[in-house]
Amino acid sequence: MLDAVTSLAFSIQSSKGVYALLLGSGLSTAAGIPTGWDITLDLIRKSAAAAGDDCGADAGAWYRAKYLREADYSELLDALAKTPADRANLLSAYFEPSADDLQSELKAPTRAHKSIARLVGKGYVRVIVTTNFDRLLERALESEGISPTVISTADAALGAMPLAHARCTIIKINGDYRDTRIRNTVVELESYDAEMDGLLDRVFDEYGLLVCGWSATWDKALSRALLRCPSRRFTTYWTKKTTLSDEARALISHRQGIELDIDSADAFFIALEAKLDALERYAEPHPTSVKLAVVSLKKFIAEDKYRINLRDLVASETERAFQSLSSLQISGWTLTLDQILERMRLYESVSQILIHLLANGAFWGGVASQGLLCKAIRRIAGLKKMASGLLDLLALQIYPACLLFYAAGLGAIAGDRYELLKCISRDIATVENGIETPLLMVVLPWRVLSLDAARQLPGYQNRRTPINDRVFDILREPLREYLSADSDYTDAFDRFEYLTALVHLDLYFTSENKTLSSGDAPIGAFSWRSMLQNKSIMERLSEEADKEGEDWAPIRTGLFPSLSQFREREAYYQKEILPRRVHR
Repeated sequence: MLDAVTSLAFSIQSSKGVYALLLGSGLSTAAGIPTGWDITLDLIRKSAAAAGDDCGADAGAWYRAKYLREADYSELLDALAKTPADRANLLSAYFEPSADDLQSELKAPTRAHKSIARLVGKGYVRVIVTTNFDRLLERALESEGISPTVISTADAALGAMPLAHARCTIIKINGDYRDTRIRNTVVELESYDAEMDGLLDRVFDEYGLLVCGWSATWDKALSRALLRCPSRRFTTYWTKKTTLSDEARALISHRQGIELDIDSADAFFIALEAKLDALERYAEPHPTSVKLAVVSLKKFIAEDKYRINLRDLVASETERAFQSLSSLQISGWTLTLDQILERMRLYESVSQILIHLLANGAFWGGVASQGLLCKAIRRIAGLKKMASGLLDLLALQIYPACLLFYAAGLGAIAGDRYELLKCISRDIATVENGIETPLLMVVLPWRVLSLDAARQLPGYQNRRTPINDRVFDILREPLREYLSADSDYTDAFDRFEYLTALVHLDLYFTSENKTLSSGDAPIGAFSWRSMLQNKSIMERLSEEADKEGEDWAPIRTGLFPSLSQFREREAYYQKEILPRRVHR
């Protein structure tokens, strides 16, 4: 069963901009912004000191004993500052950071404020209602490049742009501390102007609601606005760190809301943001998006007049995938099997459209387009970076490039495009541990995950080549149009893996730095399949080379420098590599 925060994340993610935030003073306490009660106690201390009294450690108890009633924030403020202007001046010190505050990073946007600003930037939230006078939200939004529409008076409410047309609207129902019209006293909080009431009615009727840091105790007019809302078309979620007030419980009951227990506003909004990001990454591209991308590629690749369109299509999707993949954090020292599988699924999902583009582009493309496809693979391979953390976690970064390498390679095999196969196998380089290295020696499945870890993946337990087998399964659908029969797909997969294994061996022997790879040649899924076949892919390729000689496509296109060199690598691979590694 889903927990309430996950349910909330699903609701917000599926209905971007539909949920409004209602934020109270509790959101800003972590920034050193005092609550109304904190200000009340401080005002008691100051007023007592001015009168020559000492209220001791418990200002509230002193006030109660002296005046025979509970201290009241509104009453105190009204007694100490008679006009709205006086109250604004008196309160400014509680909101503006001093030099000491700045040094201690107080009265600055908290992690919750910054997380909310990012949620606004991603389009999840468009409307924020707050009882707070401070400007922490505005500062956090501005740091994200967002200039919110701020409504803090009746005039502003009357002339505001429709909520649906503004990127972000902050409704400061009690005003801004720099404005003399702020609402503080019980009388001022008892009612709003008609324009503000009308705006709140629209928000509470048309939007879902997420409440955080609001007690509902003092803001009577705000509570009435919630109570008079006629509809409950979207859910109300109410976070709580401690026991809710009776007023809050009454509102939750009226709106049939859901209570969420939280440790802090910071922790809650960061967790919510993480869940939303995960949902976005997991979201498979709509089939129409994949099909549209492929249809566009086929149109653009068919005629030279569309070469700019083709370049823009592949380059923009490559960059989108790169940015999405880059946003995944790579640090950490612990990694469970579930986390490995989750990360692999995220990589597969984010790369799906680009996989289809490269598979189709490799099948249909000629020499003119192969450079574009090679650049796409090299760009994604650049994700692998030097970083601290668990080795398996770092190695997994190459998985998207592995998928793209195989997608292009299988498309090239299916379309008999050995020029492209040579390009992706020999002509692309990437940086590995600070050394320029042929891409082929970095992106093969054996580099993605340790064999022990890979053999624990669900569905691939104890497989001889578990990552190869997963790549085989993932790429089946993108290649189905060109390799409809399973036997044809298997044959193309084995052919690609065997040829790239021999190229890898050739690169290893001709390299000046033999430490570039973790071994001299990889073992593909063909190695164990060959034991089940009457004639293995190795035997069939050898026969093709015998028959066609120097005119054989892998030789003619430069995949191997010469037929004799192919024969040398073939003999060494079958004599030295297979016997000692195929039965691991």
